Amino acid sequence: QMAEVDADFTQVNTILEEFDKGNFKGGLASLRECVEKFEPESKAIPKALTFIGIVSDHLGKADDAIKAWEEAAQVMEKRGHNTPVSEDKYEKSPLSNYVLVCSKISNLCVEQANNGSGYRKKKRTVMYGPTLTASDEDEEKWKNEKLLKANLYNAKIVECFAEIPERRNLYRTKMADLYMKLKDTQKACDIYQQAHTEDPEEVKWLVKWADCLSQLGKKEEALQKLNQVLETAPSCVPALQLLLSHYKSAGDDVMAKQTQQKIRFYGWVPDFCTNLHYTPEIAAMVSEFLRDSGEEEGEDEVVDEEKEKEKEGEEEKEKEKDKEEQEVIKKNEKKDKVSKNPMQIIQKLRERVDNASTEFLAAVCYHHYHGSLENAAFDALKDRAADDPFVSDMLFTLLENHGSVCTIKGVIDILATIKHPSALRVLLNLLPQDIQFYPMNVPKALAKLNDPEAIPALISCLQLPEEGAEESTEEKPKEDEGSDFDSDDEMFAEIGNDRLVDSSIETLASFSSSHAEARNALDRASRDLKRKNVRDKAHSVLYVVCGEEKSGKYLKETLKSSESLYYTAVHYLADNIKDVKETGQTLERKSE
Repeated sequence: QMAEVDADFTQVNTILEEFDKGNFKGGLASLRECVEKFEPESKAIPKALTFIGIVSDHLGKADDAIKAWEEAAQVMEKRGHNTPVSEDKYEKSPLSNYVLVCSKISNLCVEQANNGSGYRKKKRTVMYGPTLTASDEDEEKWKNEKLLKANLYNAKIVECFAEIPERRNLYRTKMADLYMKLKDTQKACDIYQQAHTEDPEEVKWLVKWADCLSQLGKKEEALQKLNQVLETAPSCVPALQLLLSHYKSAGDDVMAKQTQQKIRFYGWVPDFCTNLHYTPEIAAMVSEFLRDSGEEEGEDEVVDEEKEKEKEGEEEKEKEKDKEEQEVIKKNEKKDKVSKNPMQIIQKLRERVDNASTEFLAAVCYHHYHGSLENAAFDALKDRAADDPFVSDMLFTLLENHGSVCTIKGVIDILATIKHPSALRVLLNLLPQDIQFYPMNVPKALAKLNDPEAIPALISCLQLPEEGAEESTEEKPKEDEGSDFDSDDEMFAEIGNDRLVDSSIETLASFSSSHAEARNALDRASRDLKRKNVRDKAHSVLYVVCGEEKSGKYLKETLKSSESLYYTAVHYLADNIKDVKETGQTLERKSE
């Protein structure tokens, strides 16, 4: 980002080219010489010092790296490079370079503190040698000094981001976390209190503040802060976890158990489910899904066995309010036993057509419960998607927040089935990405959508040779020292690209009778002499779907010869005609 180019910059950039050639020691010495001989006001000095630090760190000289970066930071400070700017100006400002250097110092100091004085790292190799300190006490002191230096530079960054709250809060959190490591809880508490004062809408500051207060022994004040969080954000799991610890330490088993149920519930419910609120009934349903997936085995114990024995019979002596709470829990545990099977729960949700039931079904799809359970949830969403805009919106939310390829596959199948107005746009965006190990089945969804606007994109997936050429001119990359290509890449390409090509051929076949462009692409694919998988599959669909005699002849002759058909063509033929054997037997087109 040093836009101005002068003689000093040119010299530094020339030296950096030595690093690209692997000449680290020579380049490092040259950079140091530059710093010494450049005029004090040279604009190239910060860049030279920054790269001295980067290369020193790469060569395992961590202390030299920190020293160079600290010198660079001092030069930048004298020149006003630490002056706060707005977000829109940040990336192209000198401040971004200053923050880079300060963050490198902080990160390396934390890395040293976490690993100890015997930690060494050179290039990509890590080793642990004897510590540089004489005793455990000295080692702890050494680590603390590193953490304090890290926080010194975190504080500098926080000051720089006076006009960029999000970036400022990120480094504020880092500062407080390091103070907690240093066992200086009060300083961490002060940071979170200040952050909450400046940003009262962000609940995480209040939660962290409450955590610090609890550790400082201010339990009641901490409880007040947690209840304040849960009034506005009842689904805040970190706040609930701290509340659970409070109830456990206070020996309040009833409230501890109820809080544990809420933690399980809100831990399972995705953040985008804003209508799915905690009730004992829905919490019991969530527990069933957790148990079914093996994530939960029975009810969680909230007290140890000895405490349980000591307090046996105390429930009868609880206050009236606590007794009522316990009765509610027991009543819902009985309800829970009525519907042990998650499939029954989904059936129940199908009957309750409201936003909450839709979100529960979406949550099941989000968590990717394999097989019939997940399929039933998608079917339920499909049944209500065409008539309910909320369901359509939820499908797009699922797509944006998917946790697995199967979620994408289920959503796009529904969008194609109901002919959603945005389905084509979504599918065309996903089409080139359908090369993962587990397919999204985008071409199949396009076939179901049956929109001819998809034909050009499907044709481009085939990577056909230019019109008039009889074979593909595609050449496979060669593995060499300067290339990212690896010999295993070919195997992975067959899993990904070849499958996309194969599926695209089948989908184009569905358009071939009414769209000459699709039929022409299949004809060209059947003439691809370099790619047998493309040629054989194209002939197969031309024969089965279009009744093309030339393709039938090609298939028969291939089967009669010693050469076998590509396996994807064999599977397709086996699924679509009466009898296929890899012999000379005549192929018969399957009747309508």
